[in-house]
Amino acid sequence: MCVGTLVRDDLRKLATCLRGHLTKEAHMILIDGLDVQSTPYYSKAVIQRMLEHVHLRPKLASRLHLWHWPDSERPIARIKRAHWKHYTGYV
Repeated sequence: MCVGTLVRDDLRKLATCLRGHLTKEAHMILIDGLDVQSTPYYSKAVIQRMLEHVHLRPKLASRLHLWHWPDSERPIARIKRAHWKHYTGYV
């Protein structure tokens, strides 16, 4: 089983919590490692495809948040200045 499938399955679980009114918002933090070419495993296109498979109504989709933090060889000195990417279920 591919790691992307596991991430997509976790996104679906979060979507189920939103649909069932178990939570008002759902957040996933994806801390991404680097491959042998020092690029993150998950690109913007891959993340958007995973979110497309969640199938949420627009009102709920805006409440599903995925925070993507590609790893880096340099240490992060200031978290607020780190290069987080924010996605919602609204793709």
